[in-house]
Amino acid sequence: MITLANLVRLACLSAVTVGCASTGGLGGKQVSADVSAWAASANNQAAQMAAGMPATPAAVDAAPTRATLASASLGELYANGVDFNPQIRVARSRVAVADAELSNAALRFFPALTGKATRSYTFQNILNSDNQVFQQGTAEYGTTNVAIEGRMPIINLENVFNYRKTDSQQRKSYVEYVGAAQTFIRDLMIAYIDLAEANAIIDEYRQRVSLLQSRTSNERARQSAGNGSAEMALGFEQELSDAQAQLGVQEARQKSVMIRIEELTGTKVGTVRGHIAMANLTLPIEDVEGLIDLALSNNPRYIAKKYEVDAFDDETRRAVAKDFGPTLDSFASHEYENRGGSQFGGGSETVQTVVGLQLSVPIFNAGGQGYQFTTAVARNQQISAELAMVASETKSAVAMSYSNYLAARLRIQRDSQTIRKGSELISLVNQRVADAAGTVDDGLQARLDLASYMRQRQQAQFQLLREWVQIKHLTGALSEADVQVFSGTNI
Repeated sequence: MITLANLVRLACLSAVTVGCASTGGLGGKQVSADVSAWAASANNQAAQMAAGMPATPAAVDAAPTRATLASASLGELYANGVDFNPQIRVARSRVAVADAELSNAALRFFPALTGKATRSYTFQNILNSDNQVFQQGTAEYGTTNVAIEGRMPIINLENVFNYRKTDSQQRKSYVEYVGAAQTFIRDLMIAYIDLAEANAIIDEYRQRVSLLQSRTSNERARQSAGNGSAEMALGFEQELSDAQAQLGVQEARQKSVMIRIEELTGTKVGTVRGHIAMANLTLPIEDVEGLIDLALSNNPRYIAKKYEVDAFDDETRRAVAKDFGPTLDSFASHEYENRGGSQFGGGSETVQTVVGLQLSVPIFNAGGQGYQFTTAVARNQQISAELAMVASETKSAVAMSYSNYLAARLRIQRDSQTIRKGSELISLVNQRVADAAGTVDDGLQARLDLASYMRQRQQAQFQLLREWVQIKHLTGALSEADVQVFSGTNI
């Protein structure tokens, strides 16, 4: 049976076998070999599962219980998801770890107190000695030693920089926690928008299918009466088949979005209640340069990377202090010893107190542990380069989202004009039908075109919403209040 322990051993064996620990060993052939080995392991597990053997032991799910609701608002999904969402729960755990590490870093400034108790036995045989005090012969005796020792750091720059580094890491973990929560809000709202778009397209295609079915039926009836067109009927049937296929695609997309919502919130829901209020959408700043500045001040990913740079600045200082810095400690010990015998033939009982100062200065090879500052400097340069990369990516993302936002807003205005013209055209056709100058089928193409134009405007509206959510997320301005923008009736 394949167990988790076996998988770990397999991974370790693979790492040793393929030389993953060696620098520059992962060439193209090696990557292919590693991927092939991984796939072979997966196929082997699948074969064992097919044979009725469990691939892995049952995992313990520490997540809250999933809920099933017939209908839920976006606010209810948000409330459930805050407690359930795996990314948020992991981020909270990391904050707890960082808090504990910061507490431990602070404890390094306090004295250390150690108690010791030893009981030993000595078996001795003095064969020859020119020391007149020693007695020749054998001696057997026990010794009891009880001591308490204290050490207090007075000067230790490593502890100072280690605390500063850990403090920056704790701040970074909190910012990442905020970022995880904001990412959850973004993903939930994007899923909500995707669902609304899928529903709108489904409604449009259902109407299109209904219109085409009616027109096809009428054309076939005319053909049977001898005044219809087989080519026209086939054309309508072709459009009908395509519309039905598109309807199936959107219904599958709708199901996928519902699965995504369940993944995010832990809630399996039948319908999602809400209403997208376009009029309530406002950006923090209506200027791309201002949005970029806001993002570089509040974007959690960028701020977390800045704290990581701060942490590695202090890590470099800590490593230098560890490798080259002197330390000054005060120490004291109080010891009781009861020796049952000795080389001198008699036992002793003593109490001893020792106090003092100890100055330690690394001279070569940092106490035999190698120099840490070289690695710290290289790592610091890497993190600084990553900060520049994140800044560049954030600027570009804000600029592109804002450009897309403006384009979508312009597209909505243009499509609204087109829809007004289409509505006027249908009104004219309806008037002609009312005047008995035409049939109800005369306006079919105009109605189909109008439905397409309306769908184009809806797509632009959904794109506007996505870019709005993305800009709010990039600038760190996304919160629960934005969830309330989408509230009301079923979408």
